[in-house]
Amino acid sequence: MLAGVGGFYAIATMVISRDRPPVRILDPGLVPDDSFPSGHLGTAIAVYGGTVLVLRWLRPRARAWAWLLLLLPVAVALARLYQGAHHPTDELASVLYATAWLGVVGRVVLGLVTSSRDHRVRRRESVLG
Repeated sequence: MLAGVGGFYAIATMVISRDRPPVRILDPGLVPDDSFPSGHLGTAIAVYGGTVLVLRWLRPRARAWAWLLLLLPVAVALARLYQGAHHPTDELASVLYATAWLGVVGRVVLGLVTSSRDHRVRRRESVLG
């Protein structure tokens, strides 16, 4: 999960050099020209969204509360904007690429789960019928 998000972030920061917003930056250690995209937000979406996918797969009863984990990337996005670390479009780009990657990985994982379930159901039906 993180390799795909990290790979996109690494390529995007090498190809696109964008200055941070012209506001007082609250974190003095930030590199001034690495604003696009937000690696913090992309990582938060991958980690917490990936955790939701794994919980959905391993513990179906956890679905009701697992979705609360998705509020954490929202908090990360707001914090990075408040700190002056990113433009809103930097955050939007991170939401788009991380969510797309999460969807690809989720489809693969959930596709495997669905196929193994279908296989078990078909096997049971052939044994019973």
